[in-house]
Amino acid sequence: MQKRIEVNGKELFVSKASSYDNCIEEACSIIESSRFFKGLKETDKVLLKPNFLSARKESDAVNTNPRIVEAAIISFKKKLSKDNIIVGDSPGTASALAVAKACGVYDVCKRHGIKIVEFSSHKLVGLKTFRRISLWENYDEYKIVNLPKIKTHVFMTFTCAVKNLYGLIPGKVKAGYHLTHPVPADFGRLLYELALKVNPEFTLVDGIIGLEGNGPGSAGIPIKTGVLIGSDDVFAADFAACSAAGIDYRIIPYMLAAAREKSINPSTLNRVLSGLGFPLASYRLPDGKKLVSRITHSRLARRVFRKFSSKPRVITNACIKCGECKRICPAEAISMSPYAKIDYSKCIRCFCCHEICPAKAIEVANGLDSFLGRK
Repeated sequence: MQKRIEVNGKELFVSKASSYDNCIEEACSIIESSRFFKGLKETDKVLLKPNFLSARKESDAVNTNPRIVEAAIISFKKKLSKDNIIVGDSPGTASALAVAKACGVYDVCKRHGIKIVEFSSHKLVGLKTFRRISLWENYDEYKIVNLPKIKTHVFMTFTCAVKNLYGLIPGKVKAGYHLTHPVPADFGRLLYELALKVNPEFTLVDGIIGLEGNGPGSAGIPIKTGVLIGSDDVFAADFAACSAAGIDYRIIPYMLAAAREKSINPSTLNRVLSGLGFPLASYRLPDGKKLVSRITHSRLARRVFRKFSSKPRVITNACIKCGECKRICPAEAISMSPYAKIDYSKCIRCFCCHEICPAKAIEVANGLDSFLGRK
C-alpha cells in the first residue's frame, strides 16, 4: 500500500514492495496517482529514462529492472499512443539496445511496441554556473520520466535519481566531464545543476533490489531494500532513496549541494521518512568513501585528493583483455600490454574503468582515505 505525502508543495510516494514478482500493479498505482500523470495530454510525448549502465543480466541488479520499465509503459499507454512513448539512454560502453537485451528491457519494449532510442546527437545548453554542457538534442521535446535504481557509487558515494540524468549526455562525451571535474564536490555540483536544468516530470525509483559496496557496476553487491519511491521532485526522490539505504545525504556531493541551495528541506524529509520506518536497509559504502566524501569539499582536500584517495587497480589474473576500460578512460591513462595497465600520473580517480569492467578485474585499492575512514 502506497503512502502519498506532500512536502513543500511536491508529491512523494513511498510503497513497500517485497519482490519484483508483484511490483507492477503498485508501480502503476504510484505513477497514475501523480498530478503529472493526471495532467497528461494525448499529444504529449514521454521519454522513459531507465538506468542502463552495462550489458548485464537482470539478476546482477546493475540496471533498472525490466518490470519497473514495464509498469511505466503500461501506465502511459493508458493515456498516450505507443508512438509517443520511448525508452532511451546512452550507456558509456555498450549500446542502449545491447544493455536492454541483456537485462530484459528489450523484451518488454518489443512486447508493447515501444522504441528504444540511443542518445547520439547532442546540443550545447547552459547551466547555472557551468557555461555549456552537451545534452541529447531532443531531450526537451519530451516529458522525462526518470527510472533510476538505488546503488552505491565509487566516485559519488551514491547514485539514483540525480545521477541517472547524466545518461542524457550522449555516449563518451560523458567521460570528458570526469576529466574536467575530477574532484567529487565539483562533479557533484555539475550533477546538481544538470538536474535543475532537465527537471524531470516524475521519478520512479527502483528500490526493490539495490546495489551496495563498490557499485554501481558488477563489483557491487545486490541488497534487498524493498521499496518503490515516486516524486515530481528529483531531489526529494533521491533524499528518500538514500534514506531508505541508510546513507547520510551529507556525504553525497550533489545532495549536499541541493541542501545548501535549499532545493530540499532535510529536516522535514527526515521527519516524514522516519515516520514511515526509514531507513529500510544499511548499505555498505564503497571502499574509502566515508572520509573522502566528507573532506573533498575543502580547498586543502582538493590539493591532496589526487595523491591520497583510493584508486583503481587491475587484477591481472582476472583481466580478459577486452579493452573496455581503455576505451572509457577520459584521461587516456590505460594501456593494454596485453592486460590493462593504469598510468597513475594521468589517472583522475573517476573509476569509470571500475564501473564498466565486465570481469570485475578492476578493484578499488585503499588509499589514506580508506585507512582513516574506518569503513
